Amino acid sequence: MKVRLVLIEKEDRQENRVLGCSGIMLDEKYVIATGNLFQDSTKYISEDLQPGKLHAELFINYDAIVNIVWRENELYNVKNARIFATFISGKMKNSSTHIFQNWAVDSIDNNRNLNDILSQVFILTFQEENLEDLKRVLTEWWASVASLEVTKGDTLFVRTVPFGNRDFIDSCTKGIVSNILGQDSCFILSDCPTTPGAEGSPVYLLNSNQASTELPVGIVLVSVSWWKGEWVGLTLIVDVKSILLELIDVPIRTLNVKNKNSKIIATTEFSLVQIYSGNNWGTAILLDAEKGIFITNSHVIESNQVRCFYKDKSWTATLIYKAQEPNALDIALIKSNTSLQDLPLRSITISRKIYKLGDIVYSAGFSLFSKECRPTPTLTKGCISQLSPSMVKTTCSIHPGASGGAILDDDGLLVGVIVCNIKFHESGTAVIYPRVNAAVPYSAVADTISKFMEIRDLSVGGRNFYATNRDIRDSAWIRLENKL
Repeated sequence: MKVRLVLIEKEDRQENRVLGCSGIMLDEKYVIATGNLFQDSTKYISEDLQPGKLHAELFINYDAIVNIVWRENELYNVKNARIFATFISGKMKNSSTHIFQNWAVDSIDNNRNLNDILSQVFILTFQEENLEDLKRVLTEWWASVASLEVTKGDTLFVRTVPFGNRDFIDSCTKGIVSNILGQDSCFILSDCPTTPGAEGSPVYLLNSNQASTELPVGIVLVSVSWWKGEWVGLTLIVDVKSILLELIDVPIRTLNVKNKNSKIIATTEFSLVQIYSGNNWGTAILLDAEKGIFITNSHVIESNQVRCFYKDKSWTATLIYKAQEPNALDIALIKSNTSLQDLPLRSITISRKIYKLGDIVYSAGFSLFSKECRPTPTLTKGCISQLSPSMVKTTCSIHPGASGGAILDDDGLLVGVIVCNIKFHESGTAVIYPRVNAAVPYSAVADTISKFMEIRDLSVGGRNFYATNRDIRDSAWIRLENKL
């Protein structure tokens, strides 16, 4: 079966303009589109439309002009198409209801009909409808991707049409799987950079040889989004297997998948916990599993009692150290009030390496998703952009909730403790830059923390971890006001 990236253009007669987004052409007959471009079609759909079923013959009176555009041999091909059928994913609709409560897409104030945008798929065609032939094509798609398992840390390759512009057809971008969410893991969050118009783009899985799978394993749902008014800068994707399993009758396979990024995943999954203190939530890194000691940020901690969350378990911890002065490094230590021996948690491994600018690093923390979602840490990839004795800056994508999380190297070793991203104020408006961020190098506090954990004496670090060291005390942290 041939799969092709296309541009879908729809004429907006009221605004006298043409809207465009990406799409996937299957077998030269059918085009898969997401809900973004066809929000106006909801008036043709009854409220009780059954999820998990293809619904045809609903759009006989839908008269919007839709063109499908693709490029081949440097020439543009244009065909007129119409909506053949629609499908609402029950998994995606149920999952988006509680996972994306505080999100907006396309514009900062647009959280209307979010469930519909995220859960609805449209099928367009150039010819006479043939539901059985469509199911044959979808079954062939399933057969090609059923054995592929998308896991956190995998590299994704996206073919896209930025801004829905014909001149940008066949653009590409890469990123990693940052998190997997929702019922039956239907949603994939990626740090892959995309633009408006990328909605509907095919997403491919890259193997170790950087060769992509023949058929897409995902479809871009959202390229531009905000969480509680802050720009996210991550791409939301749907795993096509979750859609196909609802649409066609196929056997479900149980896979025994060996994670290809085991060192990094082992750290993110077994050495980080989500913590709540007062109204704040953040991330804590397990330094000593036997003693139950975690490191986090002081700005996350509002009281002496902290609540820790790991998968379906929760317990309390007590604050044992918190930096007090504004010129102190933003570090706090908490100690679990219960033994951790019954949990699969393990102490993180500290890096002793010397790093340089451009080295690949990963960020890991419980950003964006509250404890009610039972999230796993979100992982993003970047590089070291600046180094000093007191600060490491990276190009990883950092978001609220990641405070106290980890900056890791390729071997899953701890490089630094995440503190903040950068907020820029201009004309009374605050703009967040998730890919400009700062962390405390663990090497700056390693010796002091080691001694402190050994003898529990606050005087070891002068109460503020190297507050007597002028190079660190007078560091860039003093000039950095905003914390996650």
